[in-house]
Amino acid sequence: MYERQEKEFRTNLTDETLIGNALDFCRHMNDAGWDHLGETVCFTVTFPGEDPGNLYLFTHGPQSSFCNCESDDYPISDELKEFLWAHVHTCVHYKSNGKQCGCGQQPGLSFSILGRKFDNCCNCPICFTNPDAETFEKIKELVPALKLCIEHIRKKRTLTNPGDERLIDGKRVKVIAAPKGQPNEGVWNLFDGKSGTKYLACLKGEILFKLDRPETLKMYGLVTADDNVSFGGRLPKKWTLFGAAGDGGNWIRLDAQSAEIAFNPVADYTEKAFIIANPVPCEYYKLEVEWNGIYQFSQMRLYA
Repeated sequence: MYERQEKEFRTNLTDETLIGNALDFCRHMNDAGWDHLGETVCFTVTFPGEDPGNLYLFTHGPQSSFCNCESDDYPISDELKEFLWAHVHTCVHYKSNGKQCGCGQQPGLSFSILGRKFDNCCNCPICFTNPDAETFEKIKELVPALKLCIEHIRKKRTLTNPGDERLIDGKRVKVIAAPKGQPNEGVWNLFDGKSGTKYLACLKGEILFKLDRPETLKMYGLVTADDNVSFGGRLPKKWTLFGAAGDGGNWIRLDAQSAEIAFNPVADYTEKAFIIANPVPCEYYKLEVEWNGIYQFSQMRLYA
């Protein structure tokens, strides 16, 4: 991942000092065993409607941004709180079309961030633009507390909705557990039959679902979403599909894929179907994902 970020920086940025500071931050995160593009903070080199050549580092969505968390829960000094509050990213900063925030997410959200309320926030509510070396050092100080926030959110991330089922490809599907998605981009969008919706996840976890009766899937399909091309890295690195005849017992590996091979070249709204070489009847299925810190699909199709 570090190599991919370096290539992106050098392709899109011209300020060598900025590139050096960003790469130093990436090395720090990697050496500490943290993912600099994912659960803590994320880089992008431009927003829609903005001039190229800018580097933005932002906390990755309200699930992992100290949003709606009490300040006493995390060991942050008053000085660091003021530093973080000064970088709350509101929609008016990058509004490009009057309706949508420049980062492509839902605008006009309200959050309580470490005890202080903010309105008209971007969905990625804390953003640092072209940070200098001193700013990067302060962000490093914030990251341990941010990790604690993520662990707190993780305990509540599992979606369980036993009363809700969806009919997809003639099969009734019930999602048992999955990482929570972005607002209006939850896991149920995978099974709504609409290519215009998507599931966008920024937290680790498997997608576990069941059918109303055992089915022998011979093939399954995954559909890319609306902005996989414009926002690179939103496909998972790899995934593995498992099946089981009973609840949580004896998982059988049905298929494994790499996005680099399966979706090459990457295109939006594109379905790729994958044959299950040795199909067996299963009632429960789970998709385990190796991610880039964020991943999305528009649809998942099930073919018996």
